[in-house]
Amino acid sequence: MNKKPYPPVESWQRRLGRVEAEAELRKESDELGIPISPHWQERWDNFLLNLQSEDELWFWEYFPQPMTGGAGYCIVRNGSSIAWIATMRS
Repeated sequence: MNKKPYPPVESWQRRLGRVEAEAELRKESDELGIPISPHWQERWDNFLLNLQSEDELWFWEYFPQPMTGGAGYCIVRNGSSIAWIATMRS
């Protein structure tokens, strides 16, 4: 059985660097007045352990149906998402 990678390629919105992604996360946290929790920071750090020099980091947003999906970041290697983390859920 061939499992499709998540999130699907059509949900990838924009490619960015690690520094840009972390700046976006801090800005969103500040704007919402919700501090980044130590637990989420640990998940982010573990997510980034998958990032290799030739990989790409993408912001994604995927809401296939109302009340489903989410948004976040994925690591793309050789054209496929190999790891993802959600920052927003519907």
